[in-house]
Formats: sequence, C-alpha cells, structure tokens
Amino acid sequence: MEMPLFVPTHSLDLDAPSVPSSFAILADSIPVMIWKTDQQGKRIFFNEAWLSFTGRSLQEECGDGWISDIHPDDVEQYLFTYRLALQHQQPFHAEYRLHHHSGAYRWVFVTGKPQYHSNQYTGYVGSTIDITDRKQTEERLESYKQRLEIAQYAGGIGTLEWNLNTNQIWCSEEQLHLFGLHPQLFSGKFEQIEQIILPSDHRLFIETINRDCATHKDCDIEYRILHKDTTLRWIKTQGKFFYTRRGEPLRFIGISYDITKQKQTEQMLRFKAESNRILSHSFRYKKTLRELAKTTVTSIADWCSIDMIHDDGSTDYVALAHADKHKVAIVNRFRKVRHHLFEQDSETAKDLRQGKTLFFPLVTEQFLQHHVADHSRLRFLQRLNLTSLLIVPIQIKGHTIGTISLATTDTHQRFDEQSVEITQQFASSVALAIENATLYEELSAQKERLQNVVANVSGVVWEGEGELGKEHTTFVSPFAKRMVGFELDEWYAHEGFWLRLVHPEDTTRVVGYIHSLFTKRTHGIFSYRWITKKGKIIWIQSYVSALRNEEGERIGIRFVNVDITGRMEIERRKDDFISMASHELKTPLTSIKVFNEVLLQLPELTKNKQTRTYLLHMDRQIDHLTTLVRELLDVTKIQAGKLQLNKSDFSLHNLAKETIDVLQTTTQHHHMRLVDHAHIHIYADRDRIGQVLTNLISNAIKYSPESEIIQISIEKDEKYVHISVKDKGIGIAPEHIDKIFDRFYRVFDATDQTFPGLGIGLYISLGIIKRHKGTIDVRSTYGKGSTFRVTLPL
Repeated sequence: MEMPLFVPTHSLDLDAPSVPSSFAILADSIPVMIWKTDQQGKRIFFNEAWLSFTGRSLQEECGDGWISDIHPDDVEQYLFTYRLALQHQQPFHAEYRLHHHSGAYRWVFVTGKPQYHSNQYTGYVGSTIDITDRKQTEERLESYKQRLEIAQYAGGIGTLEWNLNTNQIWCSEEQLHLFGLHPQLFSGKFEQIEQIILPSDHRLFIETINRDCATHKDCDIEYRILHKDTTLRWIKTQGKFFYTRRGEPLRFIGISYDITKQKQTEQMLRFKAESNRILSHSFRYKKTLRELAKTTVTSIADWCSIDMIHDDGSTDYVALAHADKHKVAIVNRFRKVRHHLFEQDSETAKDLRQGKTLFFPLVTEQFLQHHVADHSRLRFLQRLNLTSLLIVPIQIKGHTIGTISLATTDTHQRFDEQSVEITQQFASSVALAIENATLYEELSAQKERLQNVVANVSGVVWEGEGELGKEHTTFVSPFAKRMVGFELDEWYAHEGFWLRLVHPEDTTRVVGYIHSLFTKRTHGIFSYRWITKKGKIIWIQSYVSALRNEEGERIGIRFVNVDITGRMEIERRKDDFISMASHELKTPLTSIKVFNEVLLQLPELTKNKQTRTYLLHMDRQIDHLTTLVRELLDVTKIQAGKLQLNKSDFSLHNLAKETIDVLQTTTQHHHMRLVDHAHIHIYADRDRIGQVLTNLISNAIKYSPESEIIQISIEKDEKYVHISVKDKGIGIAPEHIDKIFDRFYRVFDATDQTFPGLGIGLYISLGIIKRHKGTIDVRSTYGKGSTFRVTLPL
C-alpha cells in the first residue's frame, strides 16, 4: 500500500499562531503567491495573492486542501516532485496548472525552499507565479516553428547561409534537395553550387550577386540548374547580405524554391495567348498553321511539324519549324521517316488513329531500338538527339484529320503532363480553326452565290434590326437604288427608312399587317404602294418574315419587295374591262330574259313540246349568265372597295332554311340538315349573307359527289354568331388551303376536272364577310371533307 504524502504527527490547529504576523504582513504585500508549510509539509499559510487567485478561503486551502486546486492531469507529476524534495529537504521548482477563481486552469511556476532556524528544519516557504501568458507564447512559437518547417517542406523552400569570406555555404536539407545534391556528398563549398548552374545562366547569376552585394540591395535572382535527374529546374533565390561595421561583406542568408512549374505555366500561357491570337486573325488555315509552328518553337518545343491526313491515308505536310533553322532540312527528313515509326497494325498506330495522344517524356536509346527496326532510320533518328516526343491528333467530329508533332532536342527540357494538356488544347483550337476556315470558305462561296442571285433579283432584298418601323438597315440589295432612286447609304443612315417610302394611305395597314404576322409567328405576302425619290407611286408585292435570335425572340424584319406596278395596271385594266363588260351585258340579258318569258307565255309556241323545252333551257342559261355577270360585278366592286351593304334586322334561321329549301331542289342525291342552337336575329345585309350561304352550300354539293349529308350549323357566344357548312366530300389539299379565297383561284387536279366554276365564289364570300367585319375560314382533310366557318359580330 502506498503511504500518504503527509502523515500528520498532530492535529492542525488553524487558529494556532504558527506564522509570525510580520511574515504574514510582508507576504500579503507581495503580488506573488506565497505559501508556507510546517515540518511535515502541511500548508499552514497562503498569502492574499494566492487566495485571490483561487477564490478560496485560508481554511479551505490549508492542510491538503490546496491539492484539489491542481489540474487532475498534473497532480501525480507535481506531488512526485514535491515528495522527493520533502524527503531530502531540498529546493524544488515545477510547472503545473492551477485552478483559477474564474473556473479556468492557468499555468503556474512554483519554487520552494526549506527553512531552518538555529540549524533546525522548520518547513518550506515557496512562491507561485502565473506563467500562462508565457506558456501560451512558447506554445505559439513552437507551433510557428513547426508550421514553418512543414511549410518549407510542403512548399519546397530551402534555406542557405553563405560565408562570403571563407566561401563556405550551409544548406538546409530542403535546399540540398532543390539543388539535387546528396547531403553526404556536399562539400559545403560555393563552387559546388556553381557547377550545377546552367552555363548560359552562370554569368548573369554571378553578375547579379556581385551587383546586389556591392550596392547593398536585397538579392532576388532566377536561374536554371541541371538537376541530378538530368532535367532543367528553375530556381528562385531571395536573400539579404550582411556586412561588418566597416561595410565589408560578411555573409548572405536567403531562401530558395523551385519555380519550374511557374515558369512552364507562364511559358504555356504566353504560347496559348499567342496561338489564340494567331488563330483568331486569319481564315487561311495553312498560312495560320505555318505561323503557329514558328510560335511553338519559340515557346514550348525545339521543333514542330503539323501534317494533314487525307481520306486515302496519305499525309500532307503543312507546317514545319525548328528553333535552329539549319536543322529544318533534317527535321523534314524525320517527317518522312516518322510515319514509319509505328507500323499500321501496332497498338500505338491504332491509338493515333483513334484520337489518342502519343507521349514519350524521355526518348532513350532503348525506345528507338524498340520502335525502329530499320538500321538506317535508327542511325538517322539517333542524330536528332531527341529527348522528348509528343504527337497529338487533330480531330474534327471524332475523325483524325492530322497530327501535331512536337519534340525537344539537345536540351534537358522535357515535356510533362502539363505540356500534353496544353498541346491537346492547342490541337483542339487548331481543329476548330481548320473547321472554321473550311466553313468560312464554304460560307464565302455560298455568300458569293447568294450575292450574285440577289444582284440579279428584280426587287429589293432588305433586312433590318430593331423595333418595328424604327429598324436600322443591316442589308439592302443594290437593286434598291434602281427601283426607288435612293442611295444605299441613305437606307443605312436612317432608322425605319423603308417605312418612309410607304404611301401615307397605306402606312397604317402595312404596319398592322406586319404586326399581326409577328403575333402569329408566321410570314406573309401582301401589296402596297411606295413613293420613289422622284415622287412616282409604284405598287410593290412584299414577302415579309421576322428575324429572330437563337432564343426565338424577334430582333428585326426581312422582306423581298418586287415592283408589280405593271401587273397592277394590267389588273386594273382587266377589272375595268370586266366591270364595263358586266354593265354592258346586264341590260341585254335583262331584255333577253323578258322576251324569253314573253315567248313562254305564247300558246302557239308552248304547245309544241320541243319548242317549250328549248325555251326553258334558254331561260336557265340566261339565269346562269345573269348570275355570272352579277358575280363579276361583285368582284370589281370588292376590288375597288365599293361593295355596298343594305343592312336590316332578320332571322338567320329563316334565311338558312330558305336557302336550304331552294338548293335542296337542285339535288336529289344530297340531304341538307340544319342544326340551329341560336335562333337569333342579326343586323346585316340579308341578301349578301344569303349569297354567302348559297355559295358555301353549293360548293359542298358540288365537291361531295359521293356523300349524302351536308350539315349547316348555327351557334353563338357572347360576341359572335358562327355559321358552319360541313361536308364529307373530296376535301382540299394542304398546299391549296391558303389560296382558295384568292380571286379566280382554281384547284386543278385529276379529282376535280369535272367541277365547273371561275374561282370567284369564295373570293366574293370573303369580301362580303369582311365588309361585315367578320371572318371566314376552312378546316379540311384531303379525301375526307371540309368545314367552312363564317363568324359575324352580334
């Protein structure tokens, strides 16, 4: 059993005057924690500084009570030190953590010395000092030191100290690693450092050191060394010179780190920027590639070859460059030999054809002997002194169209993974440049063909971007000057120039029509008038469509305008002729009709059956001709905008029924069915609406020879009444749907040659409905029938 630390020989009387009052007064005046023990090591006194620190009373601390103030992790070690000192009555000191009244533990430094009176041991007197701040500072310093060591190791930072008098140089382990020197083989002489510096950099290195030392400047120098692994390394050394009081150089202390990656990255970025600049400035890709090859040999390689591969497998050299112009001929010979380096059935050749990069960071004698069987070619390649080789395929849409070959020779420079990545990006840019150049050539050819076509179009081809009516011209064909007289510069100089040419009476209609096209996201054809520079009014037919961006948003307008003034004049003359002829025929037809009716009333003529038949047939033909003349007159009135309406309030149901009853007598094969859910009165021209119904139902009868049912429906909503005529006849082909309402338009094909007509019925119907501010449309499936729908406002 372990004996207790203190074995009291008598009970502790805390009220006993065991501590002289003069000692207590002195101890309380000291800002250091003071304590005192008896001969057995029991604490019998603590000054005010101690009690203030722990926040406990004297009674709680005396005896063994103070032990509870020690951090649990420090109790055992401290008591061992304390016990050992008591046993031999020797001074002691220790560090441990003491509980503070705030609740935290703070580090303290304690010292204790044995006390004697008349050579008689009386106990210990000790002091305790708060060293938390110092402890934390030491820990921070140690942490900083460890971090610095880790940072130097992680960052590859070496330190060195150079005695300028003895030429001895001390290098840290990391510094020796940077230099590629073995610690046991390093002599400590500066000359050994000089030997690994690249000869081309040595002179500048020495001159920079001498200059900075002489001018008392901090040294900052970059240089290349030949590492023990035979590669070139860029090293950056920074440091400071120290001098005697007389100003004589004493020593140099500095740090060094490897900046090879940084230099390579800078070099690669410069190459990338320059190559992108070259690629972006020309569409003549062969010339561009030759310039790129020259840039490559001044940046990342000693020589560069760019070759194109044709579909038949043959290769065409496009660009070749070497850092040493005297060796271009030799490298050109390698170009020819290179294609024999890899047999067609070898894995490397397959990789190249499949778009994989061939990367050989170190071309050794063994490499050449392994890949080249022919001795003459082997000797030639050995003369090139290749150190590193990189062949990257140029691919467009997964197809290898060429290769970029890069090599380093006679140097210690080698390609690495970064070089491969940059070259692959370079190859992608080259592929894109070739593809763009090819597309540009094709586009230029197409543009030239288009310009030739546009130049020969007898009309104005125009494009503009911007708000409707305020577009700025982006293209206008040269024919515009010939057609309207204005210089092309005037088109480009003024916003909405095309709209300035529109006749004032047509402006609102033109803008409204174009706006409706944009709303429906469609294109259209319409006619209106322009006023030329000389004030002449010309009719144009405009083919209009919207310009849209990739998101489908409208950004402008495109049109092709053709001068149809001559055609409009012919149409006007034709309309005048039809109008005149119709008027001239109307009176004679009326007379003939009257005379024929008189003849039909004469018994001496009608009692002859054959004569009566002839007269009745003539009467029907007169009615037909009268209807035709009336329709031709309607056409001219609609064309001139002079169709008159005589509106009245009438029952639409009664009108539809009357029309059906009349037309039903003309056919025995068809049955007409009226479906009226409205039973309403409308305010319109009864005769004209009846004319429309007659035309639509007659067409349904005419174009549905194999169908029996024709349905006429009347429906209404809050604002409109809808009249539909539906048949199950031959239908209308899609290519004719948008044209059937045109004047004199007829659909001629094998299915309807037997159906007579001039193609004006639907034109007249549309004109009548438009005069009523209504619409008429058709839905049809070829071979299955059609539905014509008239919509009129209530």
